[in-house]
Amino acid sequence: MARPDLARRERGARTTPRPTGVSRPDWRTSLVLLLGLSLAIYGLHAILTGSLWFFQLFLVCVLVLGSAAATRLVSRRRWLPPLVSVVATLVVFTGLFVPGSAVLAIIPTPDSFAAFGRLFQASAVSINEQSLPANADTPLLFLLCVGVAATALIADDLAIGSRLPALAGLTLIVLLAVPGIVDPGSTDPLAFVGAAIVYLLLLRIGTRPGQGLPSLGIGAAVIVLTLVVPLVLPAVDQSQTVARSGNFGTGVNPVLSLGSDLRQSAARTVLTYNTTSGSAHYLRLVSIDNFTGANWAPNPVSLKRGDTVDKIGQPPGLTDAVARTTDTTTVTVKSLSSAWLPLPYPSSKVTGLTGSWYWDANGLAVSSTDRNSSRQTYQATDVQLAPTPDQLLNSGTGVPAGFEKYLALPKGLPSVVTNTAKKIVGTAPTNYEKALLLQSFFHDGDFEYSETAPVDNGYDGTGGDVIAKFLKAKAGYCIHFASSMAVMARSLGIPARIAVGFLPGKQIAAEGRRTAFEVSSHDLHAWPELYFNGVGWIRFEPTVSRGDLPSYADLAQPNVPAVTATDNSATTAPTTQTKAPAPVTTTAPTSSAIASGGTTTRTSTGSSLLTVLVLVVIIALALVPAVIRSVQRARRLRRIAGRTAPVLTAWTEVLQTSMDVGAAIPDTLTPREVAAVIAGGAASTSETGTVLTRVAVIRTADPALARLVDALERERFAQDAVAYPGAADDTRHVVSLVTHNASRRSRVLAVLFPTSIWRRIVRAR
Repeated sequence: MARPDLARRERGARTTPRPTGVSRPDWRTSLVLLLGLSLAIYGLHAILTGSLWFFQLFLVCVLVLGSAAATRLVSRRRWLPPLVSVVATLVVFTGLFVPGSAVLAIIPTPDSFAAFGRLFQASAVSINEQSLPANADTPLLFLLCVGVAATALIADDLAIGSRLPALAGLTLIVLLAVPGIVDPGSTDPLAFVGAAIVYLLLLRIGTRPGQGLPSLGIGAAVIVLTLVVPLVLPAVDQSQTVARSGNFGTGVNPVLSLGSDLRQSAARTVLTYNTTSGSAHYLRLVSIDNFTGANWAPNPVSLKRGDTVDKIGQPPGLTDAVARTTDTTTVTVKSLSSAWLPLPYPSSKVTGLTGSWYWDANGLAVSSTDRNSSRQTYQATDVQLAPTPDQLLNSGTGVPAGFEKYLALPKGLPSVVTNTAKKIVGTAPTNYEKALLLQSFFHDGDFEYSETAPVDNGYDGTGGDVIAKFLKAKAGYCIHFASSMAVMARSLGIPARIAVGFLPGKQIAAEGRRTAFEVSSHDLHAWPELYFNGVGWIRFEPTVSRGDLPSYADLAQPNVPAVTATDNSATTAPTTQTKAPAPVTTTAPTSSAIASGGTTTRTSTGSSLLTVLVLVVIIALALVPAVIRSVQRARRLRRIAGRTAPVLTAWTEVLQTSMDVGAAIPDTLTPREVAAVIAGGAASTSETGTVLTRVAVIRTADPALARLVDALERERFAQDAVAYPGAADDTRHVVSLVTHNASRRSRVLAVLFPTSIWRRIVRAR
């Protein structure tokens, strides 16, 4: 019975007991999660204005993580912390957002949940009507709070409840990805790097002893690959997809994304339409009237349930004296996913729509709270206005009450903008003549249409500084012309705003008895709308080679005044007639044009260098386990030489080296049996006979190996420890013996791709 007992004791020397019931540092994990979520939330500043929203979202994280951590102090039930967090969050959200519908202002009722539903609907409207950076109004803040609370709850349960910190770290990516999804290229690198460091820390405190270094290595590899690999992925062929943004689809976000869509390599059919008159129309989506200095943004729109599209209100400022004709436009939307409906302006009625649609009193834009424009077919009764030059001349220069917001300009607007406007109009007495001079300055002067020049030269956008650079470069696309004319008009006291929509498109085969037109993504357009007393909002066209001039703004038409600026030093525009417009450019950009993301296309040389760089990085990451293994071996040998490590550490290094070189050593072998295999004296226990025989074989084959095994057994079973001064040398010798017995290929692979480290990385937790 002695020999089996000895064998069992020998097998016990191979491993140390695995600890059970180890308590996790939950409070540390909660703090790390709070830090990571805070950094991810901070990254939202790229798409949100102000800063108050950050503190509110931070408090939501504190509420969720703190309530869960407090619950774990009094209970170890896994399901209780998430439940307490949900209840606490619901109570706080009720008190913050819908206290009037709750008992004691905090206990939710069925009315509270109905109010939550209305906030969700309002948040969708807020998203659709705002441009970037957006204002975190109450509905949008509610949506953000709900999203952050859900993210924090999932992260907490994964990291602490399920003990899966690696998966918990992925929840940070959800928040970090929001700015990039909403506005590509807006992700804050500092927020991403900070969250990545927190992710590595989360891996470190959430791993078992001895696994920290490999976990950090693989975590770092994942992060670097996440940053680098997307740079060399092939670009998406935009011609094969229908892009859908939160606002207009086909990549259209009011003003901000218009240029990106225009620069796409292939045009896509957005919609077709026909008219009873056979005339082509501009189709307007929404007007944008809030100029902050950094960009143009739509003001919040309040849709009223009573303002249905079966009867749309009268255009502001329009009187019966203005001549008009009524037309019916039938629109079939193909690849436009928009909360706003493309319509001629102004329209008096829309029929045939699916869903609930309402009109906005300010701009008469039509929007829905539960549908979008995709696959809609509808009929619009629209009015084509024909104001005469005399009516516009007689409109004067007055501004009606309530229209002051259409004259607002930010502080710090570059003086070149206002000074140029004054030079253009000189002493022109009426707003109409000033508007004609502004339009002529852009449309008939030295400006040229270019979708790439603003990006190439760093002035793509709509802010005041951008306008100043555009006036100097004299090259841009529709949004630069429209924004510049609207801002200049405001500086001259003319109410102005920007309209975003589509050009009339091209004529195609007739649909029935009606002339039909096709509108593509390259027909996206922006133009200024100016207000005149007695006439209302009317369109002007300053963009070179795009669209058409309305009859009342065409200097070549009879009765349109031949305006002349007193001081025309700022412009070379003609004063009495226009030059022949250049052909309308609708062709796709060349291979050197800008990619849809707003950056220049990489040259082949740059792409090759980047590919080489990425390959180098990938190879370096693949060698991270080799570095870890090398450091691990050096540390062990240093501790063994300094007599601060047990003999078991030396034996562990021998076993790990055997695994790396692919030695076939079963886990069931005792240290003596393993030594016999290493020494070549036995291939298996069946061939070794007795324990004494195995000892003789080992001592005869390799004395250093025998001393190491003897020292291991004394350490494990002897009552008094025995000094082993030659442990470091014997360990190096045995490790060398193990590698010497392996093939050259196995030795190389053991150095470059150590199996022991890779198994530990991929092993299930």
